[in-house]
Amino acid sequence: GSVDSYIGWLGSLGFSFFDDVLVFNATVDGPIGDPNTGRYLDWPHLYAVLILGEGIIPNISLEAQLDKRSLFDSAVEIGHDTVIGARINYSIGAAVLSFVYQISKDRNGVGDSKSGIESSIQLF
Repeated sequence: GSVDSYIGWLGSLGFSFFDDVLVFNATVDGPIGDPNTGRYLDWPHLYAVLILGEGIIPNISLEAQLDKRSLFDSAVEIGHDTVIGARINYSIGAAVLSFVYQISKDRNGVGDSKSGIESSIQLF
C-alpha cells in the first residue's frame, strides 16, 4: 500500500562522544493537525538509537533501536505498536561474532521475537 502525503513536524535530539564511539539520537515526528483521525500514521512516531562502538569495552560494540508508533494514543498500551532491536558484536581480530535480538508488538499487543547469531570476517 501507499502512504498519503502530509505536512508534518520533526524534532531530533542526540549526542556523539569520543569520535562517534558513543552515539545517541532520538527523533519524534508526526503530522500537523488532529491526530484523532483513527489512521495509523496520524499519531506521533518515536525512533531512537544508541550506539556503543569499539573502544569503550574491549572487543565489544553494541547498537540498540526503539521504534514506537502511536506515541500518544491512549488506546494503545505502553509497549504495543513497538519494535525494539539490539545487536551485540564481539570482535576477535578480523572475525566478528554478533548476537541479534528483536522483539515487536502490534497495536493489539500480539508479539513476536527473533534472535540469532551471525558471524563475519572483515577483509579490509
